[in-house]
Amino acid sequence: MKLITLAGAATIAFSTLSFAQTSATMMPMTCDNTNMENLKADVKKAPSDAQKSDAQAAIGTATMAMQSGDIDGCVAAMQKARMAIDHK
Repeated sequence: MKLITLAGAATIAFSTLSFAQTSATMMPMTCDNTNMENLKADVKKAPSDAQKSDAQAAIGTATMAMQSGDIDGCVAAMQKARMAIDHK
């Protein structure tokens, strides 16, 4: 039980940290098909080919996590993709 509590706290801390690093106007990520499609469409906005590649890889990870029911993994990967797209 203690391990689960620590894992939950670590997840919350990581999510908070990831969210703080993203744009202040960005809405929290939700792991669903609509947000996934929006993220895929935004890849072209990434400033470099390397960032586009990083974003596409993270979207692939998010897609696999969503299909396996790993919502936390999906959200984390979607946040990683968003940071790759928005990073200047």
